[in-house]
Amino acid sequence: MSCATGFWLLICAGLAGVVLLELSSNLMLAPQVGAAPSLAPFSHSEPVSPLFEAPPEDTFEEIVLRPLFSETRRRFVPPAIDADVGPAAAEPAVAVELVGTLVSGERRAALLQPADRVASWRREGEKIAGWRVVRIARDRVTMQRGEETRKLELRADASGPIEQPHRKGRGKR
Repeated sequence: MSCATGFWLLICAGLAGVVLLELSSNLMLAPQVGAAPSLAPFSHSEPVSPLFEAPPEDTFEEIVLRPLFSETRRRFVPPAIDADVGPAAAEPAVAVELVGTLVSGERRAALLQPADRVASWRREGEKIAGWRVVRIARDRVTMQRGEETRKLELRADASGPIEQPHRKGRGKR
């Protein structure tokens, strides 16, 4: 047995003896710790605050007017329609809005939002609101219903393509 092992055995035996001494007698080597006495009695006269109440909605009006994912954080204003456009304006519009696109190599998807509904991702060949997605490009989607074909442009408040950040030290090895 080495000298270090004997030393630690002696320390452990001494600590075990202290524990046995405390347990077998009323001799307390460690101080007793208790709760501090209260200085003043608790007063129940103060009203208890109710659960959290949200402020009125008009408090957040300025925040709502500035879209979070818009690069300029300006309020979305749809483009003005000229009254003298003529027969082209008489064509029925597609009741779907192009919110965004995802083009990555061979994979393409479009985030489309039908009128008064939640936006959802669609791939080429899938249908939404009676229209079939024919082709997805970076900034437009071609839709078809029967013989009718329409091109949807990205919504005016949607920003252009997101550039990938360049990472230093990530070149060819």
